[in-house]
Amino acid sequence: MKNPLRKRFFRELKQDFGKYAVIFLFITLTIGFISGFLVADNSMTHAYDESFEKYNIEDGNFELEQKADAVLLKKVETENDVVLYENFYKEVPKAIANATLRIFGERNDINLVCVMAEHRRRTERLHSTACLPKTGN
Repeated sequence: MKNPLRKRFFRELKQDFGKYAVIFLFITLTIGFISGFLVADNSMTHAYDESFEKYNIEDGNFELEQKADAVLLKKVETENDVVLYENFYKEVPKAIANATLRIFGERNDINLVCVMAEHRRRTERLHSTACLPKTGN
């Protein structure tokens, strides 16, 4: 005796094709996204951990009311086993769209800059067209 469910299975698959196609696409996309996250996780973790040494990221910072003399800096470094760097900046309030702009000097010792050339050009162009005043204004 043949199984009657055989004919019914293909008939239902044909009638409800849209429903099954949506379920298939949803599961496929979900698996794709999760696989992408899992693949990117290891490389991003490695890049993050490597960045502290590669770009000499600071462990902390503090401010003084006035510039410290060399004797005080040397005393702080020896007593606390730390290395101090000057990292001056200037704040420009409400420079762009009610935001305070903090401008740092060129950094050669700590918090080194890592911007790829193409990304930097694109960012500068987008920033200059969107935020800076137009010439002739």
